[in-house]
Amino acid sequence: MAQWILPSDGRWSSMLAQVEHDFYHLPCYVGLSSWLEHGEPKAFYSELPTGKVLIPLLVRNVPPEIFPDTHCLDATSPYGYPCPLFSKEISPADAMKAIEGFIEFGKAAGLVTTFLRLHPFIGSNILSALPDDSQHIKIIGHGATISMDLTLDVAELDARLRRNHRRNIQRLLHEGYTTRIDDWSRFAEFIEIYHQTMRRCGASAYYFFDHEYFAALQECLGSRLHLCLVLSPDGDMACGGLFVKTGDIVQAHLAATAEKYISMAPSKLTYYQMRNWSKNAGAKIVHLGGGVGGQQDSLYLYKRGLGTDEHRFFTIGIIHDPSAYATFYENWSHASQLESKADPAYFPFYRGMAFSKE
Repeated sequence: MAQWILPSDGRWSSMLAQVEHDFYHLPCYVGLSSWLEHGEPKAFYSELPTGKVLIPLLVRNVPPEIFPDTHCLDATSPYGYPCPLFSKEISPADAMKAIEGFIEFGKAAGLVTTFLRLHPFIGSNILSALPDDSQHIKIIGHGATISMDLTLDVAELDARLRRNHRRNIQRLLHEGYTTRIDDWSRFAEFIEIYHQTMRRCGASAYYFFDHEYFAALQECLGSRLHLCLVLSPDGDMACGGLFVKTGDIVQAHLAATAEKYISMAPSKLTYYQMRNWSKNAGAKIVHLGGGVGGQQDSLYLYKRGLGTDEHRFFTIGIIHDPSAYATFYENWSHASQLESKADPAYFPFYRGMAFSKE
């Protein structure tokens, strides 16, 4: 049995109760993502003789400005790491059968493509079940993400800090910088600093989440969501971060630093104190993410100095209807005359291209 189910369907929450997952899989998070990414929140759900499969997705119309007079759909994972989930008893071979079933199911449902984001350390064994030469499946590597291994003792974790990071943290503490965790009375102030940070970084409009979004995120995640603030000796907010604890995993979700305090690099103290808090809370890993677009850039190097464990991050591009996808590419590239600018790593191609009618 294979079908779409909605976030309100009890089978979604029941599946999460049975398998390791992250907050990206929560029905409310997928629903919140649909608000930002303009898709219909649903999950592919299938029951096999050996277990169950759940794939959280946002289903969208193929952009009409690129392909007029078509009524095709595509799907994407919500932002983050919401990998497909499989019951523990499902073998790699059965997992592949489930993916094959989703390919056929999606085509019948009008999907041309599906873009899946995997999780760096949940369900990554799915890769071993996927073929390398399928016309339907494209596996794309996006570099490494960084984490802190909280099963180590504090002394070993401190020793793993890059020397200049350790020195910066000691300086901040010596000069009287302090941290507060879950002081929600200053949440609005954090949001303003977050917006300031996004402007400074030249972030796309997508990342300028408004106050309504943050309120909805807090309502969705509840006690999973934690706010860590670093305050200057005068009590000013120097920086802060949102972290989400789901089971043994703490995810660094959003971070912000006030312009006035950039030179002090106070965010290092944020991660240091959240590492200690997470360990005391029983978590086994703090995941920091990687560089922009998976690159080994300055952000990656910064995180690498905080945690030494690396995890490969992959996405999977599924082409449900290869003929339709090829026709789309041919028609679009001919009409737009931008074929030479296509990024072969971006999937699906039309979501990464600026369409011009000129």
